[in-house]
Amino acid sequence: YKLALKYYTKSKKMYLNLYGKNHVAYTTSLNNIAHLACRTGDFQNALTNYNEMLKIDLSLYPKDNLMIGQDYNNIAGAYYELGDMQRASKLFHMALNICKKTLNPNHPKIATIINNIGLCQSGIGNKEQAIESYKTAEKMYIGNFGENHPDVANVLGNLGSVYLSLGDKPKAKMYIIKSAKIFELTLGANHQDTIDTLSILKKL
Repeated sequence: YKLALKYYTKSKKMYLNLYGKNHVAYTTSLNNIAHLACRTGDFQNALTNYNEMLKIDLSLYPKDNLMIGQDYNNIAGAYYELGDMQRASKLFHMALNICKKTLNPNHPKIATIINNIGLCQSGIGNKEQAIESYKTAEKMYIGNFGENHPDVANVLGNLGSVYLSLGDKPKAKMYIIKSAKIFELTLGANHQDTIDTLSILKKL
């Protein structure tokens, strides 16, 4: 990661000198640095780069361009990881509004944003709204990928978690079992998602 960051930072400076800030090559470097920062848990650094990228993209593209929606989505994800559910939820909704205007209404990207909104709703304590969001995302994922897909397993696991937080262990267990089976079928028994889901199941 340190080596990758070194090269990304070097390319960022080179692109800045060659093209200035308002160029896609420079914003791509910002995006690469931000993604790397997220992977290493440095979400404040990610926010710095994502916000600079958003500012530039707003000067390059119409405000309803998909690139702007992706920027909002990325910033929302960083705020979610920092525990700022309110701000994350607001930004996910902004991303969702743009994606609904530019993508097919059942596009998987829209389903993912709705799932992420569900995570924020659950974190804030709006459990029933979270369930509604998760079920909407589940239906969209199944429509795109079929029932046996990791994205379906992920949202089923989220449903299990929210039902568990509501004290409904039987329903929670039902969803988590479904999630574990799909993860094992699609990713294998040794994949971390399968292992983590089975570990949760054993505690129920």
